[in-house]
Amino acid sequence: MTRPETTPGILNTARGFRRVWHLLIAGAAWALFVRWWWIVLDRGVSPFQVTATVLFLIGSIVVVVAVTGLWVLHNLRIAQKRPRRRSTRELKLEWTRDRLGRPLVLAPEMRTARLLTVRLHYDRKVYEPDPGTGA
Repeated sequence: MTRPETTPGILNTARGFRRVWHLLIAGAAWALFVRWWWIVLDRGVSPFQVTATVLFLIGSIVVVVAVTGLWVLHNLRIAQKRPRRRSTRELKLEWTRDRLGRPLVLAPEMRTARLLTVRLHYDRKVYEPDPGTGA
């Protein structure tokens, strides 16, 4: 197992000037955030506005926690019904019909051909090696 400080990642990829630049941007953002709140609080805030804001924040937190909890329960129910997957599902490819339902006619030598010709022959789609390629 590798140690976290030696594993490359977001936390330790910014070096030198780049790290200083990121810190300056973050500091400026926080300064702007504090300044704007200072302006809001300096203008005066009524008790109603404070109450409405606090209730909105509490309601938002309750809704986010409730939705997250319901999502977790939903995923737990799914996990209990089905066994845990050990790999991806095997994709079964059937080359018998195209997307429009037309039957496909596949020449056996098409696997090694460098160039294929696809033509519609009445209601069938025919794949065959191009005769000009010498396949």
